[in-house]
Amino acid sequence: MKPPPSALSDWVANAGATIEVCRGQCDDGVMITRWQGPRPPDMCYLTSLRSHFFDYPAQELGLGTWRGRVMQLGGQVAWLCGFDRVSLIANEPFSTNLRSAEQKAQIPDRAVAELHAHPHNWVGVRNILPEEDGALLEALRERAFVFLPTRVVYLFDARQGRLARSSHLNRDRKNLAKSHLQCCIDTQVTDEDLSTIHKLYHDIYITKHSKLNARYTWTFFRDMISHHQMPCLRVYDQSTLVAFALLDQKANQMVVPAVGHVRDENNKGYYRSLFAALADYVEQHKLLLNYSSGAGDFKRKRGGVPFLEWTAIHAPLHSPFRQRLIRAVADKAKAVTMEMMMASGA
Repeated sequence: MKPPPSALSDWVANAGATIEVCRGQCDDGVMITRWQGPRPPDMCYLTSLRSHFFDYPAQELGLGTWRGRVMQLGGQVAWLCGFDRVSLIANEPFSTNLRSAEQKAQIPDRAVAELHAHPHNWVGVRNILPEEDGALLEALRERAFVFLPTRVVYLFDARQGRLARSSHLNRDRKNLAKSHLQCCIDTQVTDEDLSTIHKLYHDIYITKHSKLNARYTWTFFRDMISHHQMPCLRVYDQSTLVAFALLDQKANQMVVPAVGHVRDENNKGYYRSLFAALADYVEQHKLLLNYSSGAGDFKRKRGGVPFLEWTAIHAPLHSPFRQRLIRAVADKAKAVTMEMMMASGA
């Protein structure tokens, strides 16, 4: 993915970080997001480990609950430990990053170089799935990185043929086929559609869910779609755009960096229809879809297989105390299982 023409904030209004692309031997380059300071109060969890591990969970647990307050307190302790000062390696501004084999090979050395270039920064690598990234995980472990469980993500695998059969998905496909909804996938999008896409995303991810999600700008959607970085799956009801999904593909794997849909007040099933169309695309192209986290029950009922995702972290080189602290936290975190996270709603 090409970097933004100027600042990362042109794409993510609450990024609170700069962006650098290290080319090396890889044409794609390895994108590094680095704390810019001062920290915005709603700093995006894609660029802030404090937002990711403390502020977002506190909101989900409820800021007025005792568990929410404990997470907020943990965030304050993290702030005292300089957790805001962070560099994230191979960190494109998406919930789930797809990385080529060449990028993965560069990550460990890039991470060590970042530790030495910015010895006061925490350094992390998000989106590590042991089942897919075993070699990367071991290379980072050899360089003294520790690992924290991050979230449960759901994979839909059609690389060997059809997706796993699911009564819910079959029903959604039948309903889509019988409906008057129209689906298309391309990069030809009008400015009016771009504005609708921007609004649909914000209505769901920012207004409904959390201001700590990436606050993507209109420019981001224009650059991703109209500048041919990603195709866009769109669903129309008559001539009205009612749902969309950005599609990011590398080889035979795909992620969906952003989705949005009209709030389903009349039970028209726009989100279910969007996923049915997405499933058709995944089958047609024999892809492995990483459909990220959230809405776990919805995804499991449609054949999604859950996996526990990890984040690799190294404390600042200048602070042996912080290095001992994060090792102790990582040791405690080994007790966290995917089943425990799913029981909490993941």
